[in-house]
Amino acid sequence: MDDGSNKSLPAEVKISWVPLVVLVMCLVLVQCLAYFGIVELYGKPGGSGPFGDMFGAVNTLFSGMAFAGVIYAILLQRKELALQRAELRLTRGELKQSRIEAERTASAQEQQVTLAALAQLVPLYRGEVESTRYDLQELGDKIDRAKHDGSHEGKLEYDLKMYEHTQKMLTSQENLLQICRDHLDDLYQDIYDKRKLEGSA
Repeated sequence: MDDGSNKSLPAEVKISWVPLVVLVMCLVLVQCLAYFGIVELYGKPGGSGPFGDMFGAVNTLFSGMAFAGVIYAILLQRKELALQRAELRLTRGELKQSRIEAERTASAQEQQVTLAALAQLVPLYRGEVESTRYDLQELGDKIDRAKHDGSHEGKLEYDLKMYEHTQKMLTSQENLLQICRDHLDDLYQDIYDKRKLEGSA
């Protein structure tokens, strides 16, 4: 049943008992070699006390190895923490770069929207300016004919006021059209400069 549950685990988390078995066998082998070596050199011990004292050197060796293993584990953990900190720095750098790219993309999209809006407004305002100029020309011709024919002063005064009002409206429309054109030129220049800078980088 344990084998079945072990097989269901991913490859990176499967438990292997081979290293543990090998370690136990090595410990038993070292103990046996120590026993036979001491017996060969000093003879068999006379009682249980001397028999236990035979393995004192081996126990000291294993205690030192365990302490060395603890120190090695601490060093490995320290190295792993250093790697994690380096990975966090890289992640922060990537997030910062992603944020910069997102801001750059948002700015470019905003420029494109503004550019499209201005590209639609400029022809519209140009048409309004041309229409107002035509109306102004018509009013001017009408006033000239009224002066030449000697029309009623009230009607002439009204036409003159309309002419003056149309002139002001034309000036306002021309100013608005010029503002849109200037803003459009600035946007084109800004986009050109950014692309030139990115190309040189």
